[in-house]
Amino acid sequence: MPSDMLVKVQSLAKILQQGLSEGNLTEDEISRSLMSGQLSERLKQLHPEADQLLHDISEASRQGKGPGEASLLPLLEGLGIPPE
Repeated sequence: MPSDMLVKVQSLAKILQQGLSEGNLTEDEISRSLMSGQLSERLKQLHPEADQLLHDISEASRQGKGPGEASLLPLLEGLGIPPE
């Protein structure tokens, strides 16, 4: 994964972790938002920068330049979100 994309993934992970630790976000909310396709909207509410980070990461992944599922699963598991 390119270094600029790694920085974006790490930034998004920090925002998610902060939301979880501050009680502004739950693991269940993340899982439901992922499944319903509403994660972008929820992240926008949590932190304005998070929506753009998710968009950039998703776009890079579609182009084969960003993280694939195999790269993101450990990140999600680190946040306590089991793979479905």
